Amino acid sequence: MLKVLRKITITVLLSTILAITSLYIFDLDGVHSLHSKIPAQLQPFRPVPIRVANAIGKFLEHVDLLKVLLPLNEQQLISSACKQLNNVGNSVLECPLLEGSKDEEWRIGLRVLLDSL
Repeated sequence: MLKVLRKITITVLLSTILAITSLYIFDLDGVHSLHSKIPAQLQPFRPVPIRVANAIGKFLEHVDLLKVLLPLNEQQLISSACKQLNNVGNSVLECPLLEGSKDEEWRIGLRVLLDSL
């Protein structure tokens, strides 16, 4: 059991070191190429975990898995919220989110938020 735990720990440690060094060597998250024309004093600081998350997101987007893993569809999110309201006691037909026009302010804000995400 101890050998297996040691192997897992070494594997996780080596993969973390590889991910961090590949960020700097191969510029996987695109930070160096994006900020090469900005003076060093004005370049934004991103901690390594944020850079790793950005690199993973860019990879998932590149292989078209991001929309599969994280579907951000407006109607799907609204119907999911209505189902949660239904569990509280309201019926889906009485859901206040389904009522109203498509140009309501909160729907426009939701679309902008989903597009930016």
